[in-house]
Amino acid sequence: LRFAEALEKGENNYLRDEVRAGAVYEDILEMLYSEEGEAAASQENDALMAEAETRLAGLILDGETFDRDETAARHLLAEASEKLNTDAMILLGSLEEKEGNHIGAAAMYHKSAILGNAKGLIEFGRLLMNGTGVDKDISFARECFLKAAECGLGDAYYYLGQIEEKGLDGKSDKDKAREYYDKGTGLGSLMCRDADPELLGGTFPDNWGTGE
Repeated sequence: LRFAEALEKGENNYLRDEVRAGAVYEDILEMLYSEEGEAAASQENDALMAEAETRLAGLILDGETFDRDETAARHLLAEASEKLNTDAMILLGSLEEKEGNHIGAAAMYHKSAILGNAKGLIEFGRLLMNGTGVDKDISFARECFLKAAECGLGDAYYYLGQIEEKGLDGKSDKDKAREYYDKGTGLGSLMCRDADPELLGGTFPDNWGTGE
């Protein structure tokens, strides 16, 4: 599985080869789906299978290497989600959200967040902030973003900044918003980097994006 991931991302001195990576994921699944694989079923095998299903679904949804087949991808993601793969839950949630099923999306993001996925915290918090698919709850949303930020996800600071900049919890605090955007930019968040420059009077200070 690590070999396939390295091929997919072009890491560890391997040239990026999504076709070969997809073939490896398929080989892993074929082995684990076989009678021999079922006989040797274990929690470890379930986790391996779920990760391969999620990775392959991602390549299928990307549509660059494989023909995009949302039905096939959904099936793989549903199987992986049943095995408690939280990345699969987030991908399923994004598909539901694109189709306008915000309640279904919220359920997937919430479950992934409960199971400890920091990106799930951001996605669920975003829906809470906007009142999409769930009752609007800025306080709960802030809590989700803060927990995701503690895990090192820079994009969480973008949403924290939005709460402060727009005064979603009652009063706008642009200085606090700037502080959040700066922290997120320091963690590599493009969303924070591209936050409205007018917040800073149209200019960026010398230490912008350093997290200082």
